[in-house]
Amino acid sequence: MKKFGLAVCLLPFFAPAAMADIFSDRQKIQENPWTIGVDVGVSIPRDGDFDGALGSTGTAEYDKFVSVRGALGRNIGQYFRVEADVGWRKHDIKAMAFNVPPVVTVTTAVDVNVISSFVNGYVEHDVGPIRPSVGGGVGVAGFITDSPSTALLQSDDSDVAFGWNGTVGFAFFPIVNSEFQIFYRYTSYFEDPSLNFTIPIAPAAEDLELDYASHEVFFGWKGRF
Repeated sequence: MKKFGLAVCLLPFFAPAAMADIFSDRQKIQENPWTIGVDVGVSIPRDGDFDGALGSTGTAEYDKFVSVRGALGRNIGQYFRVEADVGWRKHDIKAMAFNVPPVVTVTTAVDVNVISSFVNGYVEHDVGPIRPSVGGGVGVAGFITDSPSTALLQSDDSDVAFGWNGTVGFAFFPIVNSEFQIFYRYTSYFEDPSLNFTIPIAPAAEDLELDYASHEVFFGWKGRF
């Protein structure tokens, strides 16, 4: 109880210094509104349905893999930030289950590379030594498939799809004009990319519209200038 009383008595002396640090950080943002950063994380796509031009339907199972992105942004006012980013992620399609019926599952060796570019907006506010933020964006992604020539199911194609994302996270700033950030992002697409597959149970090669959406967790660095 005595220690608690002492802490309460000392609080008025330390609180102004803590608030000064917060306002100092906000002042640094106003003086250096531009940001440039890089983030590395893990991308976990959810299983996606597909529909084929020749009538095939089913579900594709993806594996998780690393995701990287670079971003250039600018603070506008005290609580809003805009940003443009370019990202890359790679997944293997582990298996595709075709509704024949009965359901036929084909193990695959198809690589899917996703190169995306989004324009994002965030609302953020300092809370002590951290800066929580929430936001989202819209953009476009290129989907590129590749597979060995000896694979049972093959795809070597590309398509473009427009998408959106939602993000929540926080930043902390132990170094002047330098920040570290951790955030979660969910990305989905307004339209499914259409990619050509050579399917052993189909009479010919078939274009499949693949549903794709991913959960991503990033850790990154951001510098101010």
